[in-house]
Amino acid sequence: MDKRKIDLFIICIFPLFVLLIQLIPIKYVLLTGILFLITIFIFPYYKNILLVFCITLFGYILWNYINNNLISQYNISDYASIILNRFSLVGYLIPFIIWHFIQRPKNKIIGFGDYKASIKFPLIWNGFNEIIWRFTLVFITLCLSIVLIFIFTKQIYYDILIYGIIFSIINAIFEEYIWRGFILSRIIDISNEIFGLIITSITFGLYHYSLNFPIWICLLFSIGGFYMGGAAIKSKGLVSPIIMHIMVNLVFVSMA
Repeated sequence: MDKRKIDLFIICIFPLFVLLIQLIPIKYVLLTGILFLITIFIFPYYKNILLVFCITLFGYILWNYINNNLISQYNISDYASIILNRFSLVGYLIPFIIWHFIQRPKNKIIGFGDYKASIKFPLIWNGFNEIIWRFTLVFITLCLSIVLIFIFTKQIYYDILIYGIIFSIINAIFEEYIWRGFILSRIIDISNEIFGLIITSITFGLYHYSLNFPIWICLLFSIGGFYMGGAAIKSKGLVSPIIMHIMVNLVFVSMA
């Protein structure tokens, strides 16, 4: 079996790997990270694929430490705690940022992007042809319609609405840089755009299990991740997926 096939086989395990590290005690997660580092030295030929696992794992450990050992010490409201939890995603970002400056990915998605580029619906590469900015505008309109329905039917108060907007913006920016900006770029380097999008989207959904979402909601996040990732790939930028992510967050906040 050639190296490329082995790389593809290993990356197929990535979604289950991300789910597993959320289910086991953090000390075993740290031990797993050490084992991955040792494996990289033993099998340097597979360094790039193993680094995706390793950097993701250490990002999770750092995020977990900031959230559970620093933020949890403060006696603050639930709203403030959730927003600080999202700020703690900087811990997830740090290992990826370091890796980015040491070894830049071939497929760079981080940036503003070309929003006159085309995207196809419903399968990104197959379907009805659309321009990125119009695709994003339609997505915003649909999500905003749902949000407005919940605002008027559930009598959402002003302070909750402000919290929802702040949370949605912070969460979207951090998660898009992690999942589309860094992880998607690396997996595309190892495989291809279609394979990278599918694997990253599934993993993005399962990552939300650590936030106490049931599996079926995680699968819905995977579908959202598919379209956000598609917009990132086609535009070669993060502005469109960040906007889409903000709108999805607002929908979930309004439903809560």
